[in-house]
Amino acid sequence: MQSMGNEPGGRMGVASVGRAATALMPAAAERAASAAVLEPAVHLTFDDTLSRHGAEIYRYALHLTRNRPDADDLYQETALKAFRAWHRLPCDANHRAWLYRIAHNLVANWHRDRSRRKVISLEDLSRWHVSEDGPEATALLAEDRATLLRAVRRLPADRQEWH
Repeated sequence: MQSMGNEPGGRMGVASVGRAATALMPAAAERAASAAVLEPAVHLTFDDTLSRHGAEIYRYALHLTRNRPDADDLYQETALKAFRAWHRLPCDANHRAWLYRIAHNLVANWHRDRSRRKVISLEDLSRWHVSEDGPEATALLAEDRATLLRAVRRLPADRQEWH
C-alpha cells in the first residue's frame, strides 16, 4: 500500500493537512487567517456598542410601537438596562443580538401593559356624571371637567388617552 502522508497507514497528520490547506489558500486569505489567530479579540465598550447598534435598535422600537414618544422611552429603557447589565455580558457575546433581545422584551411588556390599560374616550369624559350634592358641587365638578378637557386637548393626538 502506498503511503499518502507522514503517518502509518497512509493517513495525513494534522500538520500535513494544515500545510496542504495553506498551500491552496491565496496569500491575502492566508494573512487574514493568521492575523485572526494572532490578534487578541477586540473588547468593545458600552459606548462603542450603543453607537454601533443604537440607531438600529431605535428603528426596531419605532417599527413595533409606531409611536415616536413610546419608541424614545423604550430605546432609553433598553440602553439603561443594557448599561446596568454590561458587566455581566461575556466579551465574545453578540452585542447586537443582546440589545435586540432587551428591546424585544421591553416592547413585549409595553404591548402587554398597554392592552391592560383602560382607555376613556373624550366623548365619555365629556358626559361626566353630574353630582347631586348641590349647585356648588355641580359647578366645581363642571369646572374641573372643563379644565381637564382643555389640558387633554393640548396633548398630541396619540397621547390623548385617559388611563
